[in-house]
Amino acid sequence: MLFDKKITNAPHVPRSRAFREARALVRNPVAAMERYRQDLGPTFTLHLGGAKPAIVSINPSFIHQALHDTARYHVSTVRVDRMAEFQGQGLINSHGSEWLSKRRFLSQAVRRERLVALLPHQ
Repeated sequence: MLFDKKITNAPHVPRSRAFREARALVRNPVAAMERYRQDLGPTFTLHLGGAKPAIVSINPSFIHQALHDTARYHVSTVRVDRMAEFQGQGLINSHGSEWLSKRRFLSQAVRRERLVALLPHQ
């Protein structure tokens, strides 16, 4: 069926369910995503509102891969637009060249030499 086409080989929320639960997702996205996680596991796909394809994961190795393969994985517009209201426009909700610029800037603060200098000497 066209409307149930999967995004990846990860467990998938059927479009019909995502569409039916779109209002609940907008009202309380954390609770809605937690229900999907309980049903499908730590990594799953869905079409937000029944239309926009998305991969959701709390799996550290998948997140690491997605953060390092920025050409393949893009930050969702929901996260960029909605989360920026609460967090500002930072590294977490940026992508592309803007993300790379911020990541390079912040990486200077967590270099080994700087972290060692912050730790108490023993």
